[in-house]
Amino acid sequence: MDDVDNLVLRYGALPMIEALYIVSLTKLDKVPHGLESLAHLKKLWLLNLHTNFRAQWHKNGMHNKMQHVTEIRI
Repeated sequence: MDDVDNLVLRYGALPMIEALYIVSLTKLDKVPHGLESLAHLKKLWLLNLHTNFRAQWHKNGMHNKMQHVTEIRI
């Protein structure tokens, strides 16, 4: 899965998911579209992604959008 550079989470997909681990997608440089729609999410790990991912996270204001998530690791 080294070539993954984009993820989309459609609204209504995974409605009850509580933990999501996105790891070692080194070409993923954008925050997955729809991530903020996962209302029951409690744990989110976004590790070993593209070096620009963290900057995009902050640029998109994701910290504010994901306040309902109690554990976020980037």
